[in-house]
Amino acid sequence: CVTGVQTCALPISFTGAVDGGQTLAVNTTGATLFSAAAGGTTPLTSLITNAAGSVSLQTVTTTGVQTYGDATATLNGTLTTTNSNVTVSGAATLASTVNITTGAGAGNISLAAVTDAGNSFDLVLTAGGGSIAGSGTVSLDDLELISGTSAAFADSVTVGDVITRGTGAMTVTFNGAANTFVRQVDFENTGRVTIGD
Repeated sequence: CVTGVQTCALPISFTGAVDGGQTLAVNTTGATLFSAAAGGTTPLTSLITNAAGSVSLQTVTTTGVQTYGDATATLNGTLTTTNSNVTVSGAATLASTVNITTGAGAGNISLAAVTDAGNSFDLVLTAGGGSIAGSGTVSLDDLELISGTSAAFADSVTVGDVITRGTGAMTVTFNGAANTFVRQVDFENTGRVTIGD
């Protein structure tokens, strides 16, 4: 079930820190739990989970891609790559304020639905020379877009604050039918901002 082609249905738990310059692939239709940081001392090469079950993460550091294919994901802390993609394919719930950064290069950030479950957590996205894409609904206290060539959200976004800090010509698009920005709206990027509704 771990770093192999076989997929099992068992829960898999990593109760301590996980380190080392290797790819870690977890293939289970059950629950995958990381109780401590992965790659905190020595970054993993990549971390990949399969397209079923659930995953719960703490801080993760990799030099390559992070791909979470699970139906649901619980995110904590910081997800960091070195110019490589971070993809969360299932519905994500923030268990703390979460930072996702792909470095200064061309790493992309791809998310589905994201919520903080009413707990007033922030989502901070830094894509460098890559792009940011959200395909599902977003419901958070704060959404901060630090960098990226573009940021596009296909479904409705409901946030307390939305802040863009891109110093370049980042294009930001909210295509949802019902976008709600409750408090601060601060677009500091030099590119176009389009709000679909």
